[in-house]
Amino acid sequence: KGKEVCWVAEDKTNEKVKDIIRSEAQKDKYSKLVFEDNRLEIFFQPVFGLRNKKIYDVEALVRLKENNKYVSAYIFMDALYEKNLISELDLKILAKIMEYSGKIKNITNSIFINLSPLSLKTPKYRESIEKTITHLKGEGITPYFEITEQAILDDIEIIKYISLQHGIKFAIDDFGTGYSSLRTIAELAEAEVISHLKIDGSLTKKLLDSEEVYKIIKSTSQMAKSLGLKTAAEF
Repeated sequence: KGKEVCWVAEDKTNEKVKDIIRSEAQKDKYSKLVFEDNRLEIFFQPVFGLRNKKIYDVEALVRLKENNKYVSAYIFMDALYEKNLISELDLKILAKIMEYSGKIKNITNSIFINLSPLSLKTPKYRESIEKTITHLKGEGITPYFEITEQAILDDIEIIKYISLQHGIKFAIDDFGTGYSSLRTIAELAEAEVISHLKIDGSLTKKLLDSEEVYKIIKSTSQMAKSLGLKTAAEF
C-alpha cells in the first residue's frame, strides 16, 4: 500500500503486454472516430456464382476512413459492443446504404445487410429498418438482413414478425459455427423467413485441405437446396 507497483518479465512477455495495450488503445480510438463526420464508409462486396462468375448480390461492409486508408470493422466492432454503441453504428449503416441506393442499383437488385441482434431489439432501429426497406424497394432493390445463428435462436419471434410485416427474408450468417438447431432452420425455411445460408469462412478456408470439411460443406449445401435455400460460401 502506498508503493508503486512494477511489472517485471522477460522481454518477449513485455512485448506481448505492450501489443495488447496498443491494441486496446487502438480499438478505443477507432470506436470514437466511427461517429465523426465523414469517417464511416460502406464497401460493397460482390456475391458471385463460382461457375458463371455472375454477380448475384452485394454485401454491405462497414469501413472507417483514417488518413488515406480504410480500417476494417473487426478492429473496432468489439469496442462498440462494449460501449453499447453498436445500434448507433447500425443506424448509420442503414442511412449510408440509402444514400448509395442509386449506385447499388447499377450493379445489382439485391443487397445483404448485416444486423446486430442488439439493434433488432430497439424500436428506433426497427423504425429505421422499415424506412430502409421502403426506400430500397422503391429503387427496385431487395434487401436481405444477415443475422448470426445465435441471434436466430435468441430472437426468432422478432425475426418472424419483421419478415411477415415487411415481406423480407433473412440470411443466416456464419453458418456452421455450432449454434443452430436444424429443426429451427427447417421451420424458418418452411415459413419462408430465411432464404440464404452463408457458410462460415473458417470452414471455407479449409475446403481444399480437409476432406472432412469438404464433406460438411457439401452436405450443408445439399441440405440448403432441399429446403429451398441458397448457399453462399464466405471467403
